[in-house]
Amino acid sequence: AVCVEKLKQEQIENRKRMLNLQEELLKSKDEQVEVKQKTMETEIRSFSDAVKKGCEGRMTSTQVKAAVKSAVMEDDKKRAVMVFGLGEGPADDHLKVKVEDMLRVSCLAGKPTVNDCYRIGTVKEGAERPVKVILGSSEAAATFLRNA
Repeated sequence: AVCVEKLKQEQIENRKRMLNLQEELLKSKDEQVEVKQKTMETEIRSFSDAVKKGCEGRMTSTQVKAAVKSAVMEDDKKRAVMVFGLGEGPADDHLKVKVEDMLRVSCLAGKPTVNDCYRIGTVKEGAERPVKVILGSSEAAATFLRNA
């Protein structure tokens, strides 16, 4: 009977500790939400201010073209990965197929789209040139690099 009472008391104490930990966790989550809300409000205000300032001065078509070109080049860089050690055949006609097979084997959740791939550098006997692979998205490139 004493052992049963002791076990019941320990169980009650353990539940109290668990409730206290849950309360602490909830407080921590609430604090995180508040911080994120403040950050979002600040970012939205900053973006709004930037848009207002940007509307004051008009951009020329040359400036717009340069900005678009810069953004496209930046996106292309984020979608590109270099692959080293991929066997080089005499004609290398099926390079895209080799790259797609390598992606399938690399355990990616969904096989990414290969937009383009080509070898970089000059042909040297006994040396394999690296392959530049342009994937369909920057997320696919990041996933590929994480799983490499």
